[in-house]
Amino acid sequence: MPSEFTGLNTPVPQAERRTFSRENGWTTTRTWEGPTNEIMALAAGLTSEASTIDISGEGPTRRLTATYADAQDEALDSQQQELNVTWELLGNSLFKDLKTHSSIEPDNEEERKQVLKAEENIHQPGKHSEESLGVKGLKLYQHLSKGTEGYEVVYWVLRKTIKVGVGTDVALSISNVNRVEAPTGVDTALFSIPVSIEDIANMRWLKRPPSVLALGRGKYSIVQEWWAGKWSSDLYGGAEIP
Repeated sequence: MPSEFTGLNTPVPQAERRTFSRENGWTTTRTWEGPTNEIMALAAGLTSEASTIDISGEGPTRRLTATYADAQDEALDSQQQELNVTWELLGNSLFKDLKTHSSIEPDNEEERKQVLKAEENIHQPGKHSEESLGVKGLKLYQHLSKGTEGYEVVYWVLRKTIKVGVGTDVALSISNVNRVEAPTGVDTALFSIPVSIEDIANMRWLKRPPSVLALGRGKYSIVQEWWAGKWSSDLYGGAEIP
């Protein structure tokens, strides 16, 4: 309930109120009551600071309510911070060269010659056999002659979305990008599904570049992805196995 206006010629501050929501994080609501002209002047001075401003009342007095986005979300305790995090498991499809498929990729010099010969003969229709092209060369020829030039591979992706205030989260999202790194804090079931479905031995997670969106007033939305696969620690560095 608003306090009774005392007749002073300056706005009288009321008790502050703090509110938290998953969508907006913490906000602070401040309220003043006072003469109409003073309340209007105060409101004009708050437009560059407050997220929302509301003026109510009639006659010689008004009530001013201003809401501020709290830019100090990093100070939230761990349980409250978790409310800002969502995890998703999804598949990312990539198109790869047909010659890299396990049924066609050459294992030795003789097979490389067979594959090369198959590519050379694609524009020379005729009868080809394992005897003339070899097993892998014939497979490649059969696919190429039907217009197939590649195949699709699905990489399992863990995606983390979090809303944060000014702090270290933005910097952490950029560190170790394109390196082998196991995501932390993810639900165990989501973390394990790619292994159980694909039976990937020594599966690793590759940290991808984040998408960082400035929401204004010191808040950011960060979308981070990790891709599952047999990523080479020699090429990408980082942890050997998550």
